[in-house]
Order: sequence, then C-alpha cells, then structure tokens
Amino acid sequence: MSIIIASNNASSTLLASINSTTTTISVAAGTGHIFPSPTAGQAFKVSLTDAATKLQHEIMLCTNRTNDTLTVVRGQEGTTAQGWTAGDYVANLMTSGTLTAFLPVEQSQQNTYGYAAVSGTSDAITATLISTLTVANVGMTFTLTAAFNNITNSPTMTLVLGTTGIGPFLIFKGNGVPLATGDITAGATLTFAYNLVNNYPAFILLNPATSPLPSTYSMPTGSITMWPTATAPNGWVLCNGQALSRSAYSALFSIIGLTFGTGDGSSTFNVPNYTNLMPIGAGGIYGAAATGGSASTTLSTANLPSHNHSAVSTSSSTSNSISTSNSVSNSTSTSTPTGTATSTSVSTPTGTATSTSVSTTTGSAISTSSSNTTGSAASSSSSTFSGNALPTHVHSVSDPGHFHTWTNQQQAGRGIILAKSGGGSALNNGSTVQEGLITINNAQTGISIVGATGGTPSGSVFTTTNTQLQGLGTTTNTSTSLALSTHTTTNTTLALSTATSTTTSLTLSTATTTNTTTATTTNTATTTGTTTSTTIGNTGSGTAISTISPYLAIYFIIKT
Repeated sequence: MSIIIASNNASSTLLASINSTTTTISVAAGTGHIFPSPTAGQAFKVSLTDAATKLQHEIMLCTNRTNDTLTVVRGQEGTTAQGWTAGDYVANLMTSGTLTAFLPVEQSQQNTYGYAAVSGTSDAITATLISTLTVANVGMTFTLTAAFNNITNSPTMTLVLGTTGIGPFLIFKGNGVPLATGDITAGATLTFAYNLVNNYPAFILLNPATSPLPSTYSMPTGSITMWPTATAPNGWVLCNGQALSRSAYSALFSIIGLTFGTGDGSSTFNVPNYTNLMPIGAGGIYGAAATGGSASTTLSTANLPSHNHSAVSTSSSTSNSISTSNSVSNSTSTSTPTGTATSTSVSTPTGTATSTSVSTTTGSAISTSSSNTTGSAASSSSSTFSGNALPTHVHSVSDPGHFHTWTNQQQAGRGIILAKSGGGSALNNGSTVQEGLITINNAQTGISIVGATGGTPSGSVFTTTNTQLQGLGTTTNTSTSLALSTHTTTNTTLALSTATSTTTSLTLSTATTTNTTTATTTNTATTTGTTTSTTIGNTGSGTAISTISPYLAIYFIIKT
C-alpha cells in the first residue's frame, strides 16, 4: 500500500485518447507540474470525467509523473477501466478510498492498526493486524499482549497483515541478542519491530519483560561474560576449553584463532577454559591464554623474609697436653767374703715349719726427671642452624663431670696424691705424703641446650668459637731423693713330712756386686675445655599455608 499524496486545484484535460488497457496518460501540454510528484512508496488519485456528458467516471492511481505524462493503475475504488477521448477532464480529486486511508484520531489513540491479536503457542507466536498490506517494511512496529511465557531461547513469530502471513521469523532483543527464558511473559504488553538481523528478517523485542535492553545494544563476537547456568544461550558457548568447528564458527575463529588451543590441528579450534580458574589481565607479565597459580601453597625457607630466631648453640673445645718424665735410680752393693764354708743339715721334720728370710737394701738413690712441653694449641668449633620455622621446642644434654686418675709407683715410702675438684675422689697410692704433691683442678662442666619445644629454627645461624689454650711452653724439672732402706720379711709355712738333706758349699772368695735399677715414669694429662653458648629466640609456630580468598563460582560464556 502506498502513501496517498495530493495537490490543491490540480486539474487538466486529456491530451490524447486512450483505451481501457493504457497505463500511461498525458495531460495538456505544460499542465503536468500542477499534479503531485510521487516518490518511492507514494501515489495520488486521478479522477477522469467525460467532457460531453460529465456522467462517465474512472478512478486511477498515479504512481509516477514525468512532466506531463502520468503512470497509472486503472479501475480503482470500484470503477471500471474504459476508453477516453482527448479533451476529457483529468483531476486530482478527493475520493472515498482516500478518506478511508487516513487514520481517524480515535483509532490512532486506540492503536487500532498497530495492536495485534495473539494466538499460537509459547515459542511459536502468531500476531494478526488489521491491514491491507501484503508486505512489511523494515522498521515497522506493532504491539501485543503476550499470552504465554517463552520457554526456550529461540521463540518464533508469524505476523499476519490482514490475510497475508509474514514469517515465522526468530525473535531477538537488542541488536541480535537471543532471548532469555521469560523475556516474553504472559500478560505483559510488548512492542516488536520488524527488522533484519545479520541480513536475515527477524522480529526485535524492544521491551523484554525480564531484562530490557536498548535497541542499539550489541555484544560483539568473541565477547566473554559470566553466566549463571551450565547451559549457554543461543549464540553463545560455555568457556570450558571445548573444540568447535572452524567453519561452523568462522566468525569466532577469525577473532581468537588458535590462541586457546589448536583443536584437532585442522578442522577445529578451542575456546577459553575458565573451569576452576579466575581471569587476570593480559598484556604485561602475562600473555593471552597464559595459565598458572595454585589454590594453596606450603611455604619453604626460600619464601620467608630474613629474620632472627632464638635457640641454644653450644660449642666445646678440648685440648690435651701430655707430659712424660723418666727417672732412673741405680744402687750398687759389694761384699767380699773369704774362706770356704760348707753347711750340711739333715732333718726329718714332722708337723709344720715356718721359713723366714730377711733382706735388707741399704744406700741411697737420686731420681731425676724433666719434662718440657712447648707449642700452642687453638681450639675452633662452629655450629650451624637451618630449617623451617617450627613450634617451640627443647633439647637438653648434660655432662655430669669427669676426672683423670694417675697411679704413682711407690718408692721408699713416698706417695703422690692426685686430687680433682668438682667430682671424683682423691687418689693416694702412698702411706704418707712426704713430698711431690700434685693436684689437678678442673671444674665440673655441664652442658645444656635449651630452646623451643619441637621443630627446627628457621633461617641460618653460624657460630665460630676460637680458644687459645694457655700453659704450653712450660719446662718442669723434678728431682726425687729416694731412701733405699727396704726391709722385706718372707714367712713360708712348709708341710714337714719329707726328710730333707741340704748341703751348701760356699766359696767365700768372690766379690759380689749387686746393682739395683729403679725406673720411674710419670705421665701427666691436662685437659682444658672451653664451652660457648649462644641463645636466640624462636618466633616460628609451625608450617605456613597460603590460601585463596573467599570466592563464588560462576560459568563463563563466549559470543559466537
């Protein structure tokens, strides 16, 4: 249907005769300009009346005018096409059809021709308008009251213009955005526009009931957004790393390509995978499609900042000095008997007998010993602590004390006492201390390690102790005068049951010399100990764990 236009006082005469099938007529020369000039979709009414009787009439529809020539559609509004003679009247007059084509105010206010009656089903709607149109122009709008809720994301609609059906076509919102379930709600008054989506005809829902969007709203292909369910709407797919056809989803493939996966290497490609992952901005440290991170991490020593702890570091050093002295005592006695003596005895004893022998050594001996200890000694110890921060703990160890003993060979009633303070007992190998008393003092040493209960201190502690030992480089001379007067008595009890004859022949003319050598060796052991303890505090309280912040899981979808 064309839009009717008109001009005031547009009338002329027919320039030449026409028959009933002629579709172009010419008006008197130079009078064509007083008639309207229709453009696309426009027209005006032309009424012809015979000049002779003024009783013959035909209504035509002019769709184009070029100067004085009019292109017409014959026999309009119940009239019949017939032949006409040059000079008959041609005019742009008001007609009944023209008046009917105009919309009265009341009908405009009631939206009589823009309100559709609804039938069909929830996802296959039929909307019927009062109209003589046979086609729908792009941008045409109409209103209806919904009778159903849409159940799927892809409902369709058929528009009926009078008796002409247009469709069914898909219903979208915005600029090609698929509907969500419930966008069409029963009882809601909704406005639709007939339009093109991606060059295909469709009906655009301008005021969806659940989520209104402007008609200019558009989500470009490749857009990623959050979505509440595991089923993506039409035109979208879940971002779960799935492989899609490169040809079927060519628009999306042209944008993301193989960035998120090569698919089968030839016919498919992968979409982003947000399963159990969170997005992070790309372009700096991270490139597109980079992944990483973890839900939790156990910290190691390398993850901890530098800090101090308390523990006990104990180092001990020991130096041993051994002094050896040798003394030699020589005793010589000479007797020169004369004559010869023979002793013969015969006895037949009974019972028991006691044999007693006595020897006496007289004279004196000097025992001299010297010891020279030279040099120096250094004692060095180190301790190192490393490991993770652990709960407080205690280690302990103790040295209950110790002593060294030395035994002196007894000579001529002389004695040496070796005594130690702080533990042990004094040793006395002689009857009475005459001289040469030696005492070695060494305080009882206890070692303890005290720290936190359980675990190993974190960080590193390195302790070095150097101890210079004193007392080396000492020369000791010892002179001992021994009184060699030893009286030995030996008693032997014999069982006398055998007759014994003993004959001893002595030649008393040989000088007899007796040499007695006494050797004395003295070993002196000296132990010097140094203990160094370092106390550090422990701030650790166990294994540290980092966790992600509280989160809400949701699906991601990408526009195809």
